[in-house]
Amino acid sequence: WKKWNDNKGKISEEENNSFYVREYIKNVLINIEPLEILFKLNNRILLCYEESNEFCHRHIVACWLEDKLGIMIPEIEVKQDGDYRYLNRPEEIDELYFKEKCLLKR
Repeated sequence: WKKWNDNKGKISEEENNSFYVREYIKNVLINIEPLEILFKLNNRILLCYEESNEFCHRHIVACWLEDKLGIMIPEIEVKQDGDYRYLNRPEEIDELYFKEKCLLKR
């Protein structure tokens, strides 16, 4: 995260985010078992302070779980009254995840 954060404004956002996704897959996701994570989550949510349309590691984890387990991890917005609505995950997250995943297989 630190290198990604330090690179902001120094290299293109796409290049920097690709770097982050690649490193997150190589150094975090490859070392954990998706089914174990799903069971540990036990119907809990992935929560972060970034807005739903911003680049965030929770989106990468959601893509990874969907890819590995064939399930859907929805992005939702919970309103003050407890009502909620489904949101679209930023398209570039899915694109970056699958691009970097394929590159790592080489």
